[in-house]
This record gives sequence, C-alpha cells and structure tokens, in this order.
Amino acid sequence: MKSSYDFPHCHRLPRVVLKIAPILLLVTFLLSSATVHAQGLKKVPFPFSPIGINCLPWFVAKEARIAEKHGIDFDPVFIGASAVLVQSMLSGAADFSGSGGPAIIANVLRGGDIIHITAMVPRFTQSVMVRPEIKKP
Repeated sequence: MKSSYDFPHCHRLPRVVLKIAPILLLVTFLLSSATVHAQGLKKVPFPFSPIGINCLPWFVAKEARIAEKHGIDFDPVFIGASAVLVQSMLSGAADFSGSGGPAIIANVLRGGDIIHITAMVPRFTQSVMVRPEIKKP
C-alpha cells in the first residue's frame, strides 16, 4: 500500500493554496470595500406653523444638528395654514408636522387618522372670541 508521500501532488496543493489565499482575500477585500457606500442621511421634511416661540425648539435642534447624530436630515419647512399641514401628512409628503390646530380636530371628527401627540406649550396660543352670552364650550 502506498503512503501519501508517494503522491507528490498532495503536498503541493496546500502550499499553493497557502500562497494564493492571502492574495485572494486581499483582492476580495479591496473590491468589496470599493463598492460599499456610506449610508446617507435620511431627509425628513418637517412642515410647521405658525412662526412663534413654540417653534424655537425645532430651530435649536436644527442648528445643534441633533437629528444628524441619528442619521436624519431634519428639514423644517414653513407652511402657513394648519389645513395644509394635515393635507401634507395625509398625502404622504410629510410623516409628522409641528402644529395642526383646528385642522387636526376636524380631521379626527370626520374619522381621519391624524394623531396629535403633544403640545409645545401647556396652553392654547390662540384666543377664542364669542358673543358675551356664550359662557361654556
């Protein structure tokens, strides 16, 4: 019976593989790293209304680049009317907005799916004027 020493090609194969393997790994690494791109920031439009002290936290967050630390390109966009804010969310142009007011209430009363999560100040920023005989909502 012959031993493995009798087959010279059996000893050459591991040496060839050991010489070629690092080169193949290096080429694979270089080619794969050349095609890998860094993930860019996700652009998130943020429509808001009205311009006032309530909007200050959004601009502070934009200037401090807080959202960029989490991979978001936060883009505040002024929109004058709350009805347009709701329309932008319903159309899918914006996922959330900074305000809403009566348009959110009207949307919910009509069976819409807009959710008002929080308010920036603990009171209403608009005044309600009615006739003197009206005392309760």
